[in-house]
Amino acid sequence: MEGLGGKAVAKADFKRILTKGKVVLGGLMGDRAVLEAMKSNEEVTTKTYRKSVGEAGMPAHVREALDRNFADEQRHLSWLEQRLAPESRPHHPAP
Repeated sequence: MEGLGGKAVAKADFKRILTKGKVVLGGLMGDRAVLEAMKSNEEVTTKTYRKSVGEAGMPAHVREALDRNFADEQRHLSWLEQRLAPESRPHHPAP
């Protein structure tokens, strides 16, 4: 980052704290709430990567890193969507 004229993040910003907080709060409500919070975070991250990989004029090594990370985030989101899909929920018959 610094090699490209940017500044490395030294501490957590409000957005990072909020992102972690969603998962922590979800943990108080159970596994499904944690997965929903994680999915929400992955949606934001995936959207950000989608926008970034569309930017023109970046060095090849940066583009390659963004492409790799974007693909990884898409896998995370897909996994969470599969786990949260109605057909993947365990069926518990009424007593």
